Amino acid sequence: MDIDSIVTTEDIRKIHAEINQLVNQRFLITTLSVTISGVLLTMQIPRDAPVAGSELGAFRYMLSYLSSVLILFLFLLCHFIKGMHRICTTYLCVMNKSKWESDWDIFREKPYYGYTKPQAIIFMLLIAVMTSFPILFGFVCDLNFKPYIGLFFLIAIGMFSELLIYCMSFRGLFELSSGALKRWREVKEISQNRQK
Repeated sequence: MDIDSIVTTEDIRKIHAEINQLVNQRFLITTLSVTISGVLLTMQIPRDAPVAGSELGAFRYMLSYLSSVLILFLFLLCHFIKGMHRICTTYLCVMNKSKWESDWDIFREKPYYGYTKPQAIIFMLLIAVMTSFPILFGFVCDLNFKPYIGLFFLIAIGMFSELLIYCMSFRGLFELSSGALKRWREVKEISQNRQK
């Protein structure tokens, strides 16, 4: 018995619904990141005008650390959801149940700027803003950058986050769906053997 005939229309409907849900979750996470960044950025702006020569202070550094790490974790969540999305779409390709997904898979073999890369650019811009804001604020208001260890960690966390997002989104580091095609083919073969 052919496995293609066992996969029901209801199965395909459920998988398409799951794929739509995963795409929507990625969009919502990106939107949440922008919102959180805006809130944490406004918390760094003092109510009163700062006095020239005073310390920038650990509070602004801490908010920037928190923002960068939070945005990085939201990016990682988005990355894991993308992996699940690709696992579902690969199933449709292997089972020959979606011409669109098969064509889209071929299309993605060459570089393009859709979904993942624009989202990564948004995450990278948010981290760049959150990392640079205390520094720019300090220069504009002529503040002392003490504690210097805070400045060091701010730059280190920002650079690490930027590099990790870049490598994951543009260079395929930690690509979660890379073995999905092979695994779904194995599952299909096992399932066919059980039907005999």
